Amino acid sequence: MSLVRSAIALFVKDEANDILGWISWHIAIGIDKIFIYDDHSSDGTFEIALAASKIFDIEVIKTDLSEGNFYNRQRNSYFDAIKRSIGKYQWIALLDGDEYISIGEGPSINEFLKKFDDNKSAIAMSWCIYGSSSRVIKDNVPIYQAYNYHSTKDLGDNLLVKSFVRPERIVFKYENPHKFNIDRGLYVDVNGDEVKWLQGPTKKIIWDSVRVNHYICRSMEHFVGRIKRRIGVDLSNTTSYWEHFNKNDIFEEQNKEIVHKSNYVLNKIKLGVFSYFKYNILNVSDFVLRGVKNRNINRIPNFKNIPIFTMKSYHGECLFLNNIDGHVVQKHGATKLIAAKPYIDDRIYLFTYFYGCISNIKFNIFGENRKNYCYDFEMIRCPAGGFFMKSDDSRKFVTALPEISGFIVEVSRATRSHWEEFSFLDKVGEMKVSYDRPGANTSDGIISDIINSMGDYSFEEFSIRASSLSPLEKNKLASNYGSYILTIM
Repeated sequence: MSLVRSAIALFVKDEANDILGWISWHIAIGIDKIFIYDDHSSDGTFEIALAASKIFDIEVIKTDLSEGNFYNRQRNSYFDAIKRSIGKYQWIALLDGDEYISIGEGPSINEFLKKFDDNKSAIAMSWCIYGSSSRVIKDNVPIYQAYNYHSTKDLGDNLLVKSFVRPERIVFKYENPHKFNIDRGLYVDVNGDEVKWLQGPTKKIIWDSVRVNHYICRSMEHFVGRIKRRIGVDLSNTTSYWEHFNKNDIFEEQNKEIVHKSNYVLNKIKLGVFSYFKYNILNVSDFVLRGVKNRNINRIPNFKNIPIFTMKSYHGECLFLNNIDGHVVQKHGATKLIAAKPYIDDRIYLFTYFYGCISNIKFNIFGENRKNYCYDFEMIRCPAGGFFMKSDDSRKFVTALPEISGFIVEVSRATRSHWEEFSFLDKVGEMKVSYDRPGANTSDGIISDIINSMGDYSFEEFSIRASSLSPLEKNKLASNYGSYILTIM
């Protein structure tokens, strides 16, 4: 059978918090082309998509607001993507920003699509509706890792479908975003059998192959934001929608290999977003003028590569996070904790590190009031060759409790003993930072250093500096240079 090439069209508005993960997931499953129709987002969604389009085969188009009806703009976007795909892609899927195509244990989406002969013109994929997994606030954990509980087949909304279609066989007569009209061939399910439609775009549920994971609720904060955006359109000021869809009946994680691929892609896009940010500062005159006001022309940052290490406690155990956004523990966990001493003063920084990037997923340390993705502590050398870590906030030391106390790591003691001793373990890589402590740790200081570095400013440097900015300074950075930057902080 000839090579299959696939496309996907996304109609989206104000999904900056999650569009990085959405793009990453669909590139990881093997989609060849992504069309993103941005319905004039105000939160940085458009800029993130644009940055991703510099790396992957993505077209970003703003919708035409002369069409005043939201659903008609969605229709027009899908039809435009279908027309653009004729003669280029054998299949195109039409999705929203909370819908992710899941291929189960399959190798790629194109391998799946190869199964369908020329008589098959459209493929109906069942919804699988995921609940909130008891999450309350938005965070930077990708959707495909954050939400692992979904409904049973008893939830009737799972009868709805989303579709792959052959673009040249579409009849441009729109009924809904689920099921499309075709001029010949069969509308089949993911097993290749002709669909026996129930009522409207609904059919028998099939989850044991390709499906569409529908993250309708996500966190409670996501849901509240959705209500605010769509109140009076198709939602109302009530919890009934949440109560109906927030089903957490079955635990099911996504394909681990696809998750790893997605996270690798996600970090590439994060670096792309940062490059887009630096480009705007260095090359767009208005941005440069804003930064020059705070520029210190006498100090040129001197960058160097510094080693990063895993850590061990006095008990000889490596430090981990017990969950991707959980607490620091010893011995076993989901993610290893990384330590670095990037500057010449006596400070040490703790973070997690994925595929060459500092992760911006916040985690916890028991007893520490702050929650961040990068923690800095006062570093005090100990005679045995290790070091102690002292919190600026509580003036207490980081303590590693023994196995009998659960190997917990906490900030709890005003004095230091063996339990407060830590040491570097294995070198896991290097990152580029300033040789000296950079300029003022404010949004203006960061911009000034980016300008002075003439583009040599690293993502690691930005991540470390941004992690300790106050909410006011973060908002100032977003206000002056684009809210999209908040998604990588």
